[in-house]
Amino acid sequence: MRVIILSDTHGSLASAWLALEEAGPVDFIVHAGDLYSDAGELAEKAGLPFKAVRGNCDVMEDGPHEQVFELGGHTFFLAHGHQGGGPGLWEKWLLERACRYQAEVAVYGHTHRAVIAEQRGVLVINPGSITLPRDGGLPSYCLLKITENFLEPQICRLKTRSGPGRRY
Repeated sequence: MRVIILSDTHGSLASAWLALEEAGPVDFIVHAGDLYSDAGELAEKAGLPFKAVRGNCDVMEDGPHEQVFELGGHTFFLAHGHQGGGPGLWEKWLLERACRYQAEVAVYGHTHRAVIAEQRGVLVINPGSITLPRDGGLPSYCLLKITENFLEPQICRLKTRSGPGRRY
């Protein structure tokens, strides 16, 4: 199974479409918030199943703040990440919640900085932002390959940049 993980689209799906093109065939979309409705629109047009959460910019959006779900036999905890307090506290909150649900993978967004790490036996993924990166790189997403016994995450940077504010 191949999963594309996105976050922080902020109402602009042009870069998300580029990410889907560059990633090649995927089976599932995970969106870590800002904006929740972007995930539904992207998944519907791509014809893919998805899981998504609301972020701190989703004031007018209706959807869950966090989700626990299974993909390929692995348990995921998904949240935008802003709920845990200020900088330095988000990751602690996320890890505590993931451990509470016995999740093998914790996915978050919010910081616009790409991260792949393992903490306390939990694979922690922040795909960065597909529209507004804050880590000095090009817009990013995570491509996660899942087998029954293996999780292989990879942060990918867009090879092509979309114009600002375009929606598809």
